[in-house]
Amino acid sequence: MSEKKSNQSYRHIWSILCQSSSIDRDTNRLSLSNVLEEITLKQLGDQAAMKEKDTLHSQKPTGIPFDFEIVSVLERLDDKDKGPLTKEAELEFIDPQGNSLLKKNFEMNFLKGFKRLRYRIKMNGLQITINGTYQFSLRMRESKDSSFEEVAKLPLDIKF
Repeated sequence: MSEKKSNQSYRHIWSILCQSSSIDRDTNRLSLSNVLEEITLKQLGDQAAMKEKDTLHSQKPTGIPFDFEIVSVLERLDDKDKGPLTKEAELEFIDPQGNSLLKKNFEMNFLKGFKRLRYRIKMNGLQITINGTYQFSLRMRESKDSSFEEVAKLPLDIKF
């Protein structure tokens, strides 16, 4: 997914889902806390009924409060001293049945003189529908004339 294409000005290096992250002011080192692969929810109504039906409220999305971040690192492939570089990105959260529960568009900005970009997306809740593996899909595009291409897919197992 992260392979360089000959006409791209950036390369996705990695993305990870975690509860929180911090950047040390003195060393500029990034620390990730509580990397997430699975969450187990407790007390979402009648658990016996949910497990029997494997659903929440007839598969209608239900919001859960949950602080987390998606941290990504990208590398600039063109001349870093050329000037700032802005790339459009899209994050989509998809349930186990393939339904889109969230789609968010934003820009990632490389500053002049910097070869790498660390980007943190902070969120404070999720919509969920059923037990299973959900996916965060991070997509980017080279220009406004091109289509979004997936650069990372992050699975999150949700159990209740």
